[in-house]
Amino acid sequence: LGFIFDLAGLVSSSVFSINLSPHFDMPFLSTSATNFWAKRWNLVAGTLLREVVYEPIIEGSMTALPTHEPGSKRRRGKAKKPSAARRLAATTACFLASGLA
Repeated sequence: LGFIFDLAGLVSSSVFSINLSPHFDMPFLSTSATNFWAKRWNLVAGTLLREVVYEPIIEGSMTALPTHEPGSKRRRGKAKKPSAARRLAATTACFLASGLA
């Protein structure tokens, strides 16, 4: 089944001249469990969960806010660190969302 999806992605990216994000980054070269899970395994799902579930909860919004809007001034200084409760809620929501998918 994975081969069929890879072949469809290859054909579509060639026909429409678009770059697709890789799903994996050579997981067999992992040096630790952390490296395998955080940096090499299922990159698309991790990015999607981070942008759609984790970051909106951390930022306290229902949608992820852009980091810089054109024409607006950037605020100087460090970003406010989210509370432990907010990080726990965001992490739990990611686990629940990944279990539903």
